[in-house]
Amino acid sequence: MGAEGLIIGRRNERGATASPAITSPAGSATKRIASLFGKPFLKKGFVFSLDAIIAASILILLTVFLAGLSFTYTSPELRYERLYLTGKDVLSLMQNTRMSYIKDFQTVGSYYAQGVLTQEDDNKTVLDIIGSLWSTGNATDEQRAADLAQEFLNRTIPARLGYEMSFDNQVIYQQNSTANRTFLARLSTIASGFQKGKPVSGYVARAFAVKAKTNITEIFPFEPAGAGNSGGAGDKLNITKRFFVNATKILNSTLIIAEHSGNSDPDAQNEFYMNGQDITARRQIIENPQTPYGDYVLVYTFNVSDITVSGWNRISLVLFRSGSSNTGRTRLNPGGGVEVTYSTDFTKLVVNNTFNYTQYFDSIVSKGKQSDRPGVFAAMPVYVPSDAAVTNATMYLNWQGVADDASRPDVQVFFNDKRIYLNTTPLPNSFISLNLTGNISQNAGRTNVVAVYINTNTSLNDFWGPASEVRLFSDPQNKPSNSSKIFVEYFRPPQNVKFGYIDINQVQHFSGLKANPKDVTLFFNGTPIDRSFLHVVQLDNKNTSVKVQPQGYGQAQIFQTPLNFSLPSSVYIDPVYYNISVNNTVTANDTCTSTCEITSLSTVEYGSLIKSIVGFGGVYPNATAAVEDAKERLKQVLGSFITATEIEVLNSSVKGVPSLWGPAKLEIRMWS
Repeated sequence: MGAEGLIIGRRNERGATASPAITSPAGSATKRIASLFGKPFLKKGFVFSLDAIIAASILILLTVFLAGLSFTYTSPELRYERLYLTGKDVLSLMQNTRMSYIKDFQTVGSYYAQGVLTQEDDNKTVLDIIGSLWSTGNATDEQRAADLAQEFLNRTIPARLGYEMSFDNQVIYQQNSTANRTFLARLSTIASGFQKGKPVSGYVARAFAVKAKTNITEIFPFEPAGAGNSGGAGDKLNITKRFFVNATKILNSTLIIAEHSGNSDPDAQNEFYMNGQDITARRQIIENPQTPYGDYVLVYTFNVSDITVSGWNRISLVLFRSGSSNTGRTRLNPGGGVEVTYSTDFTKLVVNNTFNYTQYFDSIVSKGKQSDRPGVFAAMPVYVPSDAAVTNATMYLNWQGVADDASRPDVQVFFNDKRIYLNTTPLPNSFISLNLTGNISQNAGRTNVVAVYINTNTSLNDFWGPASEVRLFSDPQNKPSNSSKIFVEYFRPPQNVKFGYIDINQVQHFSGLKANPKDVTLFFNGTPIDRSFLHVVQLDNKNTSVKVQPQGYGQAQIFQTPLNFSLPSSVYIDPVYYNISVNNTVTANDTCTSTCEITSLSTVEYGSLIKSIVGFGGVYPNATAAVEDAKERLKQVLGSFITATEIEVLNSSVKGVPSLWGPAKLEIRMWS
């Protein structure tokens, strides 16, 4: 018979995955064996057999001797460590010891004599043979696997120890099973090529998309930001956003601006620039109602497909701070941003369970004069999934030109509705950091809003900045280390992570007329979702809530505005609130009753997880047919919106090889 298995990874007793290891003569145990046999082990004949017997005997005696020495216990920790190391060496020997080295074993010799093993199996490892015998599902072969495991393990492990070997939780062999298991060490590895009950001959193949081409829609939001509520000639609010697009081709790009403009229409005085070009004339006014207070709320769109580039992009807004009432503060309302659809060859694969992201504030400069004082307001959402453990969350603020008014809260930072930082005597220019790890950890699975107020109060109706300007500095393109930002790092349980999947960003648009409340229906067709964000493009906002309801299930509220004007442009919706097999309704609602409608420019952005690999399929009479089958199955899995540009195929091309299925989990347990 033939046998072959590919060892693709090892897990220690804590479940951490070590570097992949493939059975080959380069393994450490093989090197030890080869060093004993020397080059003559490649030769045939009596001399080789005698050398092999002597060398194998020396190896086994040395292993037993060293293992015996290693169990002179001095402490519980040392006992456990030595159990673990012994098991590790045993596992290494099984992965690297070739059958030709141990033909003197009674079990192995009988298998050759009976024709169970042939000369083709000489270069197979002990693990290959045990795994292939077990995978047949035949009771006789399972016993043969157990007998080989028994003789090999009994020769390498001291008799005083208890141990057990299993494949996919099925015990192959155990020794001293009734012994007291005061100390227990567990080692496991993943063996590809073994799966119980699969055919033992033929050709099979699996395929993996190494590179893929796809179209992606991504939204780069303008988060709420503001300045003073009074103004005149020269009083401006400058907001600059820099964002990076990893594209091979820009297909479409639309800039959306939602603005609260004070008590007069500022159309003739606002200026808009992108990548050095004046785009003011491209503005299309979608909404411009006047509020009961005399203010204006406006929604603009700009077609910027021709000037959006792959790489860094820069958008500058110059907003006129028009004359005021108590509600006339100039600010960006939530929902603005750049929606870009582009082609990319970049394949974002899920390869580990540690994640991080950095949210950069936009650069905000509020200009004023002696009679019209400026101030800065900025809000930023932060989130982690509900199953995340936060390892680091740090906020960095770089303010410039701040006025020190001892009687007022010059710089304030809120986390949701809780103030976490207050400075009543700030230096004009400062760069500070705040630890948010505990705050975010307590609110996993939810949208958290970090709001910054500089020389202004939380109602945005009182400003006391200097006569020149106040600045919140950020430049992620040129000075990322000095920029105002929030960095978040976390990890998720490995069992909840879709390893080897391609992460594809998609957008679902709202439809119909503006309304309050307003909803959208999502259907994911069973595709796993990694994350999602609601981008609410709203005229004005006061107290907005967001709810999710899968069809046939109850409605869950997942967000409520924590402070005035702090509805972020991106509300995180944890995938646990969805049912990917039915329709899901996302609803936004504001308690405000006038000019607070939600427009059809609102969207839900989500990350779909698409498998990038198909396992071994049917057994075919030739390798070509097996490979074509794997490629076709991969194409069906990727779907119409992903094209694999480079495919890696693995197939068994040797006749008589047992099925390369699996992977199967091999575990060694040691106890004393």
